[in-house]
Amino acid sequence: MPTPASPALKRPQLYLPDLKEPPPEDLRWMRVEQWLAAKSLAKNTKRSYIRELKRFWNWTDKPWNQVTTWDVTRYKDHLETAVNQDSETNTPKRQLSSNSVALAVRSLKSFFRWMQQAHYIVDNPTLAVSVPSEPEPESKELTELQITTLYAALERRGHSRHRDAALLAVLSHGLRAEEASHPNIEDYDGRRLHIREAKQGSTGRVPLDEAACAALNTYLEWRKAQGESLTADTPLFVN
Repeated sequence: MPTPASPALKRPQLYLPDLKEPPPEDLRWMRVEQWLAAKSLAKNTKRSYIRELKRFWNWTDKPWNQVTTWDVTRYKDHLETAVNQDSETNTPKRQLSSNSVALAVRSLKSFFRWMQQAHYIVDNPTLAVSVPSEPEPESKELTELQITTLYAALERRGHSRHRDAALLAVLSHGLRAEEASHPNIEDYDGRRLHIREAKQGSTGRVPLDEAACAALNTYLEWRKAQGESLTADTPLFVN
């Protein structure tokens, strides 16, 4: 008599709820709001932190002071291994990339570090949990011809020529587009550009070469000539 086939092992499914809004009286989420208020975050970074904390908030039903290292480890493993079915190929497909899992773990580490510093918890449950390694994206440098074409196109940019020339000169120092779009007037001291928040939350000052400084100075003088009042909190580049 034939024996029945063993049931196929199923990979865990990623629990991604609708990330419902926590009730206002929930003390756990009040701590998250206090943490966010205590940090100076860029808009996109804050949005990412809120999303990740909501995801963990929905995944666990424990008070923050009862979350253990094992809870965080299981949550990390859950994000790394969960799959769903690809609708087109009907094959298992991982739901979150390594970068997304790393962001989730970094968010928890930052939150629980603050919770410990604020004396809301005694032990930090994330200390023994490592952040997954993130693959470095391939560099996509422009060719000499593309760079030459960009600078040649400045002559046809009309009223935005000075801004575009300054922006190109700043980007040529290796800045990302988001990093170059955030600075205000006060972040340029005539020689260096203060980067408010770079990749992975870092900050710093970028020394600019003479050509970039000259392009920036010309652009700012042009804005003044247009009657614009440039104050410390005025955006450095405007559309």
